[in-house]
Amino acid sequence: MTVRQRVRVIRLMGKKFQQTHRPPNEIEFREILAQVLNETDIVLRAVGGLTITWAGVEMFLDYTNGLLALNPALAATKLPRTTAPLEQKTQFLANCFGMLPELAALHEKIPDLIIELERLQTIRNDVVHGVATERTPVGVRKVVRLKAEGRFLNETYKTYSLPEITNAWGDAVKLRDKLASLFADTLRILDPDRAKQFVTEIPSLSTTPPLQSPPTAMVADGEQQAHRVQRGRAWTIFLSINGFPGLFFGAANESWFGVIVASLVWSILVGLCRVFVGLRSGRASESNTPRSPTITRFIFWWSISFVTSLIVGSFTYAIRAVLG
Repeated sequence: MTVRQRVRVIRLMGKKFQQTHRPPNEIEFREILAQVLNETDIVLRAVGGLTITWAGVEMFLDYTNGLLALNPALAATKLPRTTAPLEQKTQFLANCFGMLPELAALHEKIPDLIIELERLQTIRNDVVHGVATERTPVGVRKVVRLKAEGRFLNETYKTYSLPEITNAWGDAVKLRDKLASLFADTLRILDPDRAKQFVTEIPSLSTTPPLQSPPTAMVADGEQQAHRVQRGRAWTIFLSINGFPGLFFGAANESWFGVIVASLVWSILVGLCRVFVGLRSGRASESNTPRSPTITRFIFWWSISFVTSLIVGSFTYAIRAVLG
């Protein structure tokens, strides 16, 4: 999170506290984080990108099937409609490639393409046709879909993280490019003369496809972003815990030296507590590990606690001295 986002989180938490006269609960905190991180915009961009890219995927699948259907050796086969289920289209693709010996080299690519098509179709159908309105943790959405079973409708649920959706968008871009390449290669084998003209007329077959992969930062992670937010919240709480004693040290001591001593004692206690908690939770080093990690951990937390409490205490002491 940026500094601006952290400040906005604190401001919205304070606003929620003024409205409810209590600290925000877990659900309210998630809503605040989602608002600051603009989670809804990320969802819309990812779903929109996946939808547009998937149209290109099916377009090149239909192009390739249409090209195969024109071959005299396949005159008896029936070309699936463009609105036909994906299963019919992929079955037609696999059967036709298997019936033409000249496409034997390309036929090896078909099984992997079909597996990827079916995998991405499931995600695409869930996030496009489903209703992803329910938020679980930040960066995670529960998708609700209706499926007909006989005369009844059943609700099905599936949970997707934002990285899963954005990664599906990126994978769909790669799949679209593979299908475009398959169409071009098939055309070059079946009709070389036509391929010289036709392939160059399709912008999507050029070296720079019109739809680029989703931004790396967006694909990277809603989860890691949420974790960074949680860490930022933990740091804010930790600094506040050390700031309040600093206020007390500055107000209670009659000399600045007393503030230093009080901050030093406090920081030693905090450092020891952090090491003890680390050992208890299993994050600290084991018995056969050198002691340096534990010492380093103590020095790290001690120094942060000491500096924070000393700065706040010194500032409080200076104000009291000026006013007093």
